[in-house]
Amino acid sequence: MPSRFTALTSAAEGDEVADNVALVRSERARASFDATELTHWINGSSRMTALKAAVAAQIAADPEYAHADWPSLSVAGKRERVVRVIRAAFRHFMVRRAAAVPGVVCDALPA
Repeated sequence: MPSRFTALTSAAEGDEVADNVALVRSERARASFDATELTHWINGSSRMTALKAAVAAQIAADPEYAHADWPSLSVAGKRERVVRVIRAAFRHFMVRRAAAVPGVVCDALPA
């Protein structure tokens, strides 16, 4: 049985990741509680769980948040990327929020 803490460090280890995914699914199936209900409780409601899933899907689909080159970045490059991503996410959600609420203006971050 694979270790639960095996991390993906290269494409060659994809089988270990698949084994870990299968392990997690089998453990969830044996749980004495409903994992989905626990997730809703942790998130505050099923609506918040759905909102978090929608946000994660938007972020995953946006090339601004791509991480393919992360291992090759310097420490300064990683810091710059994190700040850029946080800034983009903040703008994205605050602009959408501002558009939904009359009178709200979002100009907190410089360009």
